[in-house]
Amino acid sequence: MVSTLEIIAMIFAVWLVVLGVALAFNNKGTCQVIGDFADETALVWSWGLWVLAFGVLILAWTGYVITWAGYAWVMPLLGWAAIIKGVWLMWWPKMGTKMMKTYCKAGGLTMFAGIVAILLGIFFWQTIVPMY
Repeated sequence: MVSTLEIIAMIFAVWLVVLGVALAFNNKGTCQVIGDFADETALVWSWGLWVLAFGVLILAWTGYVITWAGYAWVMPLLGWAAIIKGVWLMWWPKMGTKMMKTYCKAGGLTMFAGIVAILLGIFFWQTIVPMY
């Protein structure tokens, strides 16, 4: 039987691979969409709310303590990082907008970040998903 946490890890792995492919092979189009998204403060704030909720769900299902045995620390660490990012985006949406626009400048590291996201997605699928 597939656990809820395994489903979340699968979704996160697929999301990372899809995002990585979009950034690596269509970075101009992806950055245009990110720029349009960043122009709306309400969207950035609501994105922070969703990130916060997702982080709380991850922590509720994995436990709040990061255990350093094997790769069991990855999911709670992602939960805490999501909570911090969600609160940050909700309290300072203008800083989130500035960060997104700085990240997606011409000549930025979007292609490199896309490749890193693909590799992280593969890592999640191969290592984290079977653990749960």
